[in-house]
Amino acid sequence: MRFHYLPSILYFGMPMGLIGAGLNAQHLIEFLGLHNDIALWILLYGWVSLVIVGSHYIKHLFGQMRQSLQQEWHDPFKRSFFPAVTLTLLLFIVSLKPYFDSQQFDQAWLATPYFIVVVLHSLLNLKLINSWLFRDDLQLLHHKPTWFILLSGNFMVVISGMQLVDMQEFPLWYEVLWLFFSMGLFLWSVFTVSLFYRLFFEAPLQKNMRPSLFIFLAPPSLAVIASLFLIENVATTSTLSSISVSPITWVMYSFATLMLLLWLTLSRFFYQGGLSMAGWAYVYPLAAYGLSTQYMD
Repeated sequence: MRFHYLPSILYFGMPMGLIGAGLNAQHLIEFLGLHNDIALWILLYGWVSLVIVGSHYIKHLFGQMRQSLQQEWHDPFKRSFFPAVTLTLLLFIVSLKPYFDSQQFDQAWLATPYFIVVVLHSLLNLKLINSWLFRDDLQLLHHKPTWFILLSGNFMVVISGMQLVDMQEFPLWYEVLWLFFSMGLFLWSVFTVSLFYRLFFEAPLQKNMRPSLFIFLAPPSLAVIASLFLIENVATTSTLSSISVSPITWVMYSFATLMLLLWLTLSRFFYQGGLSMAGWAYVYPLAAYGLSTQYMD
């Protein structure tokens, strides 16, 4: 079977959205006590798409299109999409956990690749932030919502780590997760202010890129879940341990809700963009917001 599309880092938005939606459905089914395999089917589509997109990309990375794919790293827009790879891998690892538990597999089979992906994501943090800081030709117009993918990955490191790593056995890792959480919050505040400044006073996004504005929902939604895992220990209890929720959790959830309401009221502007690969930007952020809403309930 041959695939006739040109590989690109942008195609990783497909498995990222599908696996994220599958995790949303997986938790919702558990939350409502339903007996339905729809979550598994969505995850299967996500896993298959990850294998196809990943293998196709790696094949061409070491083939004739190597130079073209390397040039994506130097493109200010496409470079910001590289954390989608590590984010998708973290989602993939977490999505396997319920099935590993049911079959009584050793959790080390998931923890080991998790640590490897965290190292790769850490390197992306350092590399991307350095390139944004010390690149002479970087302009405000290069700032797009895809920059938030890096932050989503930071929060996903926390969420997946709280589920895959035994904190009693590795107490130091709990401190490391706070580091990723703090980095995510700091960069989220900086990127949000600068991106709104760009949208308000410089130039709006192109019509075909407008769906990416929904990425605004992803970091605060994932930050809600991460904060609940770190502070309320929801990762092990699956429910809030107390009536009070930390202010930072409410602030992040309220911001995500505001963004959702804002984009819904401006839906006519999104219709004008038509269909494109940017449409995958609807799926993952909405799945993240839905999952955070389930945890807040």
